[in-house]
Amino acid sequence: MNKKIYFYRMLLSFALLMTIPTTFTHAKDYPVNQSDNTTVEIRIKEPVIGIEVLQSPDFGTHTVNKNEQLISSEKDLVIQVLDDDQLGNWKLNYDLSYFKLSNDTVLTKESTVTIQKGKLYGYDATGKLVYIKEQTSPLEGKGTLVENQSNDYTKYQYRVKKEAIEMLIPANPKVGDYVAIQTVILEATPNY
Repeated sequence: MNKKIYFYRMLLSFALLMTIPTTFTHAKDYPVNQSDNTTVEIRIKEPVIGIEVLQSPDFGTHTVNKNEQLISSEKDLVIQVLDDDQLGNWKLNYDLSYFKLSNDTVLTKESTVTIQKGKLYGYDATGKLVYIKEQTSPLEGKGTLVENQSNDYTKYQYRVKKEAIEMLIPANPKVGDYVAIQTVILEATPNY
């Protein structure tokens, strides 16, 4: 008889447990209370970085010669970068097109411009230039001038002295005003 009573008590207890609502649920099952005014803002921030000053090399005017001439620039190559966000990771890429006359006559593909090693500086709080690094290898008309990983400054200057920028003028070129297009690209990669 005790077994019967025990069995009925167990059955009754089980039935009662099944009728009690469950109060344990996962947090994801609770609806968000709209009166909390909880918001999520998602924005894309454009970095404040750019080329502030660009001074191009200048090779001046030269007389036609029956021999090749190796000439130096009359002006330094100067590029100033403003990096207000202090991103730190950026590089300067350089490209110089062929020198052409107005009628698209090319001076010759052999008349290359070689840019020897330049130096990268940062401006300190007083406006004084502080040496950071030197360009690793000479550049033949196009490529990367310098890569920067320093985020210590907001303003930088990359400079190649005029004596370190040379152009080979071929023998007996056509007379005229030759022009090349210079492209400088500042490629920024933020630190993550």
